[in-house]
Amino acid sequence: MDTTLQIVFNSLSNIALYTQLSLGLTVFLGVFGILNFAQGDFATVGSYAIFGVVGATGVGVYAAVVAGVAAGVVLGAIFYLLIVRPLRNAPRVNQILATFGLGLILQGFVQWTFGTDQKSVAFPNRTFPVLGASIGLTTIINIAVALVLMSVLFVVLYRSGLGRRIRAVSQNPTGAALVGINVGRASVSACVIAGMLSSGAALVILNSSLLTPTVGFESIFKAFTVVVAAGLGNLKGVLVASVALGLVESFVQYAVNDAAGSIVGFALIVVILLFRPSGLLSARSV
Repeated sequence: MDTTLQIVFNSLSNIALYTQLSLGLTVFLGVFGILNFAQGDFATVGSYAIFGVVGATGVGVYAAVVAGVAAGVVLGAIFYLLIVRPLRNAPRVNQILATFGLGLILQGFVQWTFGTDQKSVAFPNRTFPVLGASIGLTTIINIAVALVLMSVLFVVLYRSGLGRRIRAVSQNPTGAALVGINVGRASVSACVIAGMLSSGAALVILNSSLLTPTVGFESIFKAFTVVVAAGLGNLKGVLVASVALGLVESFVQYAVNDAAGSIVGFALIVVILLFRPSGLLSARSV
């Protein structure tokens, strides 16, 4: 029992990371129909922004999260200006290549600014015993941040005027404009929200991985697995799919090895696309 519980605890940080990256992907996909492969690099830039503020000012890492949020806001606006507005009606392959290109630009920017050496930020190394296993304070914070961001996102999208405008634009931009909705403003807001979600992923990356310019990019394909499993555009299925992938990964790593755990997500994509292309859960767009 204690081994099983420990494996579950060990998977929680990955679950938090996949959830937050997948939420950003799902917002872009559900609202604009664009799959943003630069979302992981948004988290990387946010991580380095937090790291830079901590190093320059000496403030605590959680206070410096403001820098990660600011980076997400800026990147969301850049995504709207460079990808959404000019390429909304372009072929899908053009959109995907553009997001890959933006990701490479962000990786190059990070390398130019901070170098390629691995970096890290000190976090409190406190653990709590639970039923014979142990869970770290940072893991608890990771999960709490993911749940809070997911809850806020649902409130914004489904319980606010801004959310109604964003959903109207996602369903019919022309019709939304005809009833007086500012399509550009709603679109920018959606991009900024998706960008801000990367700040939560940035915090998870900081306290569970060594910083490198490609650390976020390495996780985005796992997030894509979650989006496919949840059903493209299905926000409510993201949490379930993230938990499933994180747990399966951890148990396979324990039973076999790390390499086997790393490929399980990609094998899952193939299986889902073959037998349930619409996703394991009922697809429902934003």
